[in-house]
Amino acid sequence: MTNLDERIEQVNRGIQRIQSEHNSKVHVLCYSMASLPLHGFVHKYNGGKFIDSILFLSSPNQGCRLADSVNYNDLEFLEPALRGTGVHMKWFQEEYATPVIQNYNNKFQRSEDIEYYYIGSRTFSPTVQLKYTHNKLYYSDKFIDTVNDGIICLDESPEGVKLRHSIHNHYDLLGLNGKIDNSVFQYYADHFLSLGTEETLCNI
Repeated sequence: MTNLDERIEQVNRGIQRIQSEHNSKVHVLCYSMASLPLHGFVHKYNGGKFIDSILFLSSPNQGCRLADSVNYNDLEFLEPALRGTGVHMKWFQEEYATPVIQNYNNKFQRSEDIEYYYIGSRTFSPTVQLKYTHNKLYYSDKFIDTVNDGIICLDESPEGVKLRHSIHNHYDLLGLNGKIDNSVFQYYADHFLSLGTEETLCNI
């Protein structure tokens, strides 16, 4: 069993538990690198039976330039920057490089029974923790400025319907730097309230 297989099983156990406890389909709030095992779960376990909708928060749904460009000189800066994503350097390139993500996109079929939404993020004032990675991504294309949040580029996030773009560092989306973009959660909550839903929201 690969590292990704193990994380798909973790997602499976979590969603099955929450779904059974509340006896309803769930709305999943998926942050950052958790998108890959979540897509794997949906494909492997017919996730539309358990999930009503997914909101991706700055997830690498279309690729990850940061994984594409890792080299030995980056390691001392990348490891602290990636720590909050739960991604280990030893499999960061193996699973998140853009060609690999695109291969998984071809393999992991999306469900027609799930509504997909996304919120991308960008910042022009990166924290110390993300300054190196932000600048590395921003200047990665000599012809254009690559807008990003320190980990994920804005054009790597799309999956389904865009709710909005957030102007925050990658870790500020969930308050990992002591700040939080409450408007992200409000947008999502307002959407479900407008539907009159009584289903369950879970975080991955």
